[in-house]
Amino acid sequence: MKKHLIILLCIALTAALPVSAQKLVELYKKGTIRLVPDKTFAQGNDWNTVFHSYQDSLGGRNVGARKSLILLPDGSVIVNNTYRNFYTKFNAQGKFVKEFNLKSTKGKVFKKTEPALGVINGNTIYYGIDNPGNMYLTDFNGNWVKTLKMKYNSGQIVALPNNKLVMVGTSYNEDVTRHFVSIVNPADNKEQIIWEHHTAGSKAMFGNTDKDERPLFQYGYLFKTGGGISYTVDFNGTMNRYMTPFIANSGNKILLAFPDNGDLWEYDLNGTLLAKKRLGWTREAVSIEEQKKTLLEEIEKVKMMTMVVPRITKEELEEARQKYLKEMEEDLGRISKTLPRPCLSTVIKDSEGNLLYFEYPKEKDANLFHVWVYSNGGGFVCESKFVCEDYDLIINPSRMVFRNGYLYSLQNAKGAKGVPMRLVRFKLMAE
Repeated sequence: MKKHLIILLCIALTAALPVSAQKLVELYKKGTIRLVPDKTFAQGNDWNTVFHSYQDSLGGRNVGARKSLILLPDGSVIVNNTYRNFYTKFNAQGKFVKEFNLKSTKGKVFKKTEPALGVINGNTIYYGIDNPGNMYLTDFNGNWVKTLKMKYNSGQIVALPNNKLVMVGTSYNEDVTRHFVSIVNPADNKEQIIWEHHTAGSKAMFGNTDKDERPLFQYGYLFKTGGGISYTVDFNGTMNRYMTPFIANSGNKILLAFPDNGDLWEYDLNGTLLAKKRLGWTREAVSIEEQKKTLLEEIEKVKMMTMVVPRITKEELEEARQKYLKEMEEDLGRISKTLPRPCLSTVIKDSEGNLLYFEYPKEKDANLFHVWVYSNGGGFVCESKFVCEDYDLIINPSRMVFRNGYLYSLQNAKGAKGVPMRLVRFKLMAE
């Protein structure tokens, strides 16, 4: 039996939760938690047909496997299909219902869409921000309701109980890259910045700058006709160089958790900073030798990589490859110190308002998790681990959503023939 141990930080804002809110916390305290598939859920689906885009590839990468899900108030599920403009809907029992597109008020299908990220006002789906800066709002069948205009790219976007959104944003120019967290009111498109940090601009990565001015392990190329491509060596997630925070909401609080140092900042729903804390978890580091070994492996990958960009010639793409390779060779001589790994890897909110912060795994498939309850100043209450026998568990908030004590997820079934991905509902049980 293969065990998946996950480091987890559980924050329970008890003042805003019902009496039963400690039920899952008490389960976590029992130690090993077994994720057991509900055999009554999602029966009768032909997964090869339902997830027919699973094998989609782009540049040699299996982008069709990058699916994500949200739950609607009635328990039905919507699955996003990366680089496709359609969505897959299941009913509350997990039965496939239909595929649908986003449509204008005149019935015109949107050609390019972003993933559905959640629900606001109890009746409206909000989506990721596209390249021109549009955030679409639709009804539950994909019919357009409203467009919010943004001037930046977004990461996480989380709905708040006051029907506002809190989001991580990034904007670029040649000299400065701006990272921030803002609260946006969909009613009037107004926003409030509650955290901000600046790093080097696009010129440092995309331009022909001196190697000492270019960030390590980040490579870019600007096309002659505009736009560009980039490549990052991330050392299994360590190269989140900007270390923008993970955002979450529980009760009437907004939490920002910073993966680089384990800081935890607490705000109210109006964006007022209430407290700064630190988790105190130890950090490991990527050694100089490991960095060089990984970079050499990435150099070989870039040499063999298929590069395809619409309307860009093979000759210019080869120029981009050679720029990557030149800078990667330079970086082999620039590696001079260890590279700290992050403290945190992700955050998931359970159905009782607890925020589960997963510590960055120190080794593959051995991710011990600690449970932190945010009450009376906060403190660790236990250590635990998740066990999953039937699925190759991937911990990702875009693929795992709690509802009524169950964990709904997109996971690959072990030993499956054809498309391995399944929509599954897990029961959490103490071993």
